[in-house]
Parts: sequence; structure tokens; C-alpha cells
Amino acid sequence: MSQTNLKSVKHRLTCEGEPVLLLGDTVWTIAVRFTDRQIDRYLADAVRRKFNLIAVFGTPTWALRPKRAPTGKNRFGASPFRGAGSGNPWMLNRDYWERYRVLTRKAAQRGIYVMLMTGTPLANSSPFNPLDTQTKVYRYGHALGVFFRGVNRSLIWMLGQDSPAGKPDHPSGMPDWKIDACARGIADGVNGVYKPRGRSADYGEILMSFHCQGGQVTSDHYHRKPWLDFNTFQTQWGGPGSPSGYALTVPLAARAHTRRPQKPVFCVEPCYEGHVHRDKEKKTDWHVRMEAYWSLLSGSCGHVYGADGVWNAGVPTKILKHRVKTTLDAGLKARGRLDMQWVRKLFESKPLEGRIPDPALILSDRHETDMTRKEYICAARDRKGTYAFVYSTKGLGFKADLAKLAGIPGLVRARWFDPRTGRYSAAKRCKKSARRFVPPSRGPGCDWVLVLDAHEPE
Repeated sequence: MSQTNLKSVKHRLTCEGEPVLLLGDTVWTIAVRFTDRQIDRYLADAVRRKFNLIAVFGTPTWALRPKRAPTGKNRFGASPFRGAGSGNPWMLNRDYWERYRVLTRKAAQRGIYVMLMTGTPLANSSPFNPLDTQTKVYRYGHALGVFFRGVNRSLIWMLGQDSPAGKPDHPSGMPDWKIDACARGIADGVNGVYKPRGRSADYGEILMSFHCQGGQVTSDHYHRKPWLDFNTFQTQWGGPGSPSGYALTVPLAARAHTRRPQKPVFCVEPCYEGHVHRDKEKKTDWHVRMEAYWSLLSGSCGHVYGADGVWNAGVPTKILKHRVKTTLDAGLKARGRLDMQWVRKLFESKPLEGRIPDPALILSDRHETDMTRKEYICAARDRKGTYAFVYSTKGLGFKADLAKLAGIPGLVRARWFDPRTGRYSAAKRCKKSARRFVPPSRGPGCDWVLVLDAHEPE
């Protein structure tokens, strides 16, 4: 299956003119830790679970061997870059990067896009030889663009790599001139031109964004950059000194969704299933489901999921004080990971075009996204009012304004969708007025989606 360039159109990503919902899986180290056979096995599983995107780090220095060595190698003994000392980022080691090209081709054959993070060499604290001039930065980006030109249609280019946006002096930060020069280099490399002193580039053949630090959204810093096709945010961390940030999902998504000019937005790194943050709260299938539904009902055009055991390829890893010991097989079978397929089932059951967040559809207390009670009620509907989705995080009842829906006067069809099984309840007719709904169950882990159709039941 050949891939076609994704395009950014207002609040949606499209493929051949049709809106696309991206559902991603986080497997940061797959290209440095997996053999071809393991890649095939993983991708086959990703297809079964309805993922059409995987998120990958280009130079995950924490995953290379030997540990803490700036010129660390992948499992095949190849370092990312050639050159004396720590390696020059503008001199790609083909043996290392070929693993990424193989991965991208294999993914494309299965209809899966690869989101490639390229930012580590740009950071102030980069372990590689410094990119301290515009020409060096441009050459790094250009080398990547040339190398991946043949698989560019299957790539989503991500500048940054857990990088604090708008903080050029931060150890992990990078000034705008570096980001801009790298973006130009990638675009020129893909387009087959070389203009290291240029000031602009043709970004029409690439899809690009930025991977920012936890608690941030790119629309606050790079929204009008010519290379930014869509906005992203991260809630894996809540920001400096904060435990975890999934409560920020709705405000970050909504903030980017309302910016002009209109651009798509989605979370590219949420909380990981199985992970324990400073808040001592182990993230469960319920947490990852709630974050996906909160995000997609607040204006996001996609969502990226993550699980312990998968993001680190099953290799024991320590993140702050949390030791990840989950095996790859256990991560692949995580309950929340299996539930992500139902996310696609629901949101693709209705036209993606024209869907808008509509908190005002809920007349009762909508609550707020938080990390304690988790009682948020969120809603979205078709712009024309032909349908609506209402998500109750904890199974709490709510009053909805059915008069906002269009269709046959006086008739609304209501069904409950179970995010754990992908099944619908029997449909019921409702009068088109203010009405209270009570989900089938209530309590932690009892999330439900009310599906409203403003037409005559079949």
C-alpha cells in the first residue's frame, strides 16, 4: 500500500482531500532496538489494533549503548553520526539511519505513517558535536531530507524532542534560528535543492510540526511559522516541577483549536498506561481512554497513545524515580491499548469534517478536567447538528440540550457507546428538548459516550 502526503486543511489533516483521523502508538526506540522480524511483528499487531501512526525518536540517546556515551550505538553497533568526537549531526551514518528507512517502508506497506522526532542534535545540551552555525544546522536538516526523500510521503517530520518551546536558553531548549534552519534544510533536501543561506523554502511536500515539553502547546510559540502544518501538545508531564499533565488536555487542545489561522492540533505524547508519576498515581486503561476522548471532543484531529513496555521496547528503563519493567508482550496487551481501536470506531462512524467542540450542549454541571475526581463531561457535535457525542468520564448523569440538534422535528435517537468493548446499547427515541441522561454504570473506570442522532431511527 503506497502512502499519499497528508495535508493540513483548517482543523483537519486530509489525504487526497478526505479528512483523516490519526491514531498513534508510541514506540520511541523501535528503530534502534528491533530486528526486522520484530518490526514486522510489531507492525502486524499495530494494524490489528487500528493504529495508523507510530511515534519514533530519531536519536534516543537514553536508549543507545553504551549508556551515557554520547556516541552510543544501536543494537547493530551503528552510531547516529560520523565524525571525530561525538559525531557531526550533518554527517549521517547510513548504517544507523537505514533502520529508520526500513521501518518507514514497512509501515507504509501497512498504511501506517511514521512521526519522526529529529530535535536532539539542536538542543543546547546535545551530546553530539554542536550545531553552532546556521550552515551546520541547515546541513543536518538537509541530510535528513535527502536521506528520507524516497519515503517522505509516509513521514511526519517533528522538530524538537521533548523541547521547551519558547525557552532558547534552557539546557534542552533551542533558539528559533536553529529550528527554522533545520526546517528549511529538511524541506530543501526533500525537494532536491541546496540553499544553505536561503531565507525561505517550499514546505508543500512535507508535513511538519514540533515536539514540545510537557504542559506546552505549539500554538503559543510557533503557530505562524511557515513550517508548522499542525499544532501539538504534550501531557505526559505537566511542565517543570509538575507531576503529570493529563488534566491539561482540554485547555491545551481548546487553546490551539481557537487560534487563527486555523490549524489542526492533537496530543502527541499523553500519559503512559502503567506509568507512575510524582503524584504516585498509576495510569490505567481508564486514564488513557479519558485523555483520548477529552482531546478528540475538544477539537483534536487525532491522538497518540503510549504504554509502558512498548515505548521503551520492553527494555527496563528508569524515568525519574519510576522503573519501567513491563515486558513488550505485556505492553502490547495493555487494556487501554486494546481500547484505542474503539476510539477510531466511534469517531470514524460519523463524518470527520464539520465536527466541533460544543461544551454548551451540556446544561448541567460540566465539571473540569482534574486529577482527583475525574468527573468531566465533554461534548462535540456536527456543525449542522445532525449528531453529537457526549463523554461522561465517570458515568455521571447530565442534562443535554437536544434542541441544538437538527433533523426531523421532535425526534432524536440516543444510544450508549461502551469505550471498553466498542458496543452500542439499544437505541431509544427522545424528544428534542432539554433531557437528562444517566449512563449504564457509574464510578472509576465507568466511562461512557452518549451518541445522539437527529434523524428518524431505522
